[in-house]
Amino acid sequence: MKPGPERWQRTNRALERLRLRVAAPDALLQLSLLGVITGLFAGVVIVLLRLLIETLQTGFLPSGDTENYEGLAPWLRFCLPVVGGLLIGLVFKLLAKD
Repeated sequence: MKPGPERWQRTNRALERLRLRVAAPDALLQLSLLGVITGLFAGVVIVLLRLLIETLQTGFLPSGDTENYEGLAPWLRFCLPVVGGLLIGLVFKLLAKD
């Protein structure tokens, strides 16, 4: 279900009003509040990303230790960074602007 054009117009008008309010010289309170909200959101995202990485490491590495890379087979210790680099290269290639 796609939002209708009238919803986009309402959203654009609301964003335009917010932009004009924040552009005013006396908008210190709005800018401060926007900064606090953005900082809190960024902090939550960072914590969630860290928890996701640690959970994946606990499930993937031997004995559930997040630092037990020595317990992996040597061929796997070689292949993991290579595959990671290839995946990052593929993502950059697919998302690159022509």
